[in-house]
Amino acid sequence: MTGDFLINTVEKSTMKNGKSYMRLKLYAPGGKLWPAVFWEDRDDLKSGQVVEVMAEESEYNKEPQLTIKALRISKKDPSDIFLPRTPYNIDGLYAELQGCISLVSDEKLRALLELATVDERWKRSPAATMMHHAYLGGLLEHTVNLCRLAKAVCELYPTLKRDLLLVACVLHDIGKMDEITCSTTLEYSTDGNLLGHIVIGLLRVEKWMDELAFDDELRRQVRHLIISHHGSQQYGSPKEPMTVEAQVFNNLDGIDANMGKMLAAISKTAPDKEWSEKTDFKQRLYLGPIAKAE
Repeated sequence: MTGDFLINTVEKSTMKNGKSYMRLKLYAPGGKLWPAVFWEDRDDLKSGQVVEVMAEESEYNKEPQLTIKALRISKKDPSDIFLPRTPYNIDGLYAELQGCISLVSDEKLRALLELATVDERWKRSPAATMMHHAYLGGLLEHTVNLCRLAKAVCELYPTLKRDLLLVACVLHDIGKMDEITCSTTLEYSTDGNLLGHIVIGLLRVEKWMDELAFDDELRRQVRHLIISHHGSQQYGSPKEPMTVEAQVFNNLDGIDANMGKMLAAISKTAPDKEWSEKTDFKQRLYLGPIAKAE
């Protein structure tokens, strides 16, 4: 295999004999992410560089990887050709998001979501760097998926406050826009590393609620939906869900995040395999003879 790749991450490792070598993650054009090993010690390789590579496909811990035979740094413009992106139409997703916001009956909450969605980064931001929806437009896709789930579950359980669920769908990950940079690679920003998207998002939403003169109770509900959406302190939430809508939203968020992880693993799997590549929660999925036959 030969061609141009974009370095996503690079780190130096050491063999038992003390010799140093490089472990990389490389984006191929179109966004496929390859783990790679280069049995040379190089100090000039950095995230965001385009490199010309000659490599062989190999396997490490039963996972596919590239073993690099030769590598040269290129001066080509990386632009967006290497970054993965949502397979769905961005403008269509954004229009659907606006339609969901129009369903919010509370004027203050609807105005809050309108303020939150004028940011052009909605059409580019990923939802993660490695886990679920880790590609351009991933945040928008994830958000719209959650809005669809919220509308469906409110049909089944009409006592749920749909306005609050839709607010959670739109605002819970809005801090990802500042947490993750996506110029040439998907990486955590300085604020992303120091604060995280829950804190960043809460600070942004607080400013909008100040502008709209939210009352204490409505402000409290919105705050809680944002800070509890990961479900527990173990997973980064300052507080566990303590309202019905917060708990339901945590469940819906888990559904779409886990579906994203599973679909990503399946997409990396060769069509003749019974079992998928490992998901981000480290298990393989049985695809069965039907998927194999396809």
